[in-house]
Amino acid sequence: MKIERPHPRIGAIATDVDVRALSESDWNALYQAWLDGVVLVVRGQTLGIEEFLAHSRRFGRLKPHRVKRTRHADFPELTVMGIGTRKPDGQIDKTIYDRGGGWHTDHSYDQVPALGSVLLAREVPPRGGDTMFASMALAYEALSDGLKRTLEGMRAVHSSRHVFGAGAQYA
Repeated sequence: MKIERPHPRIGAIATDVDVRALSESDWNALYQAWLDGVVLVVRGQTLGIEEFLAHSRRFGRLKPHRVKRTRHADFPELTVMGIGTRKPDGQIDKTIYDRGGGWHTDHSYDQVPALGSVLLAREVPPRGGDTMFASMALAYEALSDGLKRTLEGMRAVHSSRHVFGAGAQYA
């Protein structure tokens, strides 16, 4: 297994590894690369759904998304998104196609936010389809000392009411 750090503060890329057959030491190195890099890309995987879920569970308990209509019918822990999902008539299912298309962070509105997200690309469009990542810790570090003092003691709450209504559990 080879792990590269393309940037010293965010991101790690693992190659020459099959996540279905990791030794304990390789798993520990992969997990540490994720902790250190915040974002981990493991290239060259060909996983079935059960294999993907088994690998994902090694990072912790999987939490189904609140949006039930985009959950996989047989595997509710999975959110299905993208161009490969079609309706019975062959047309692209726009609900799933457009899923996650705007800026967002997963489960940030939950009382206990998600530790992370695990993505598996099955079909990538010729244009677009990008997933971008940012480190809020690095963004904060880049602020001026004056702005950090202004923010000191402030608290932010991410509400899901705009999506799930006034009865949302956490707002």
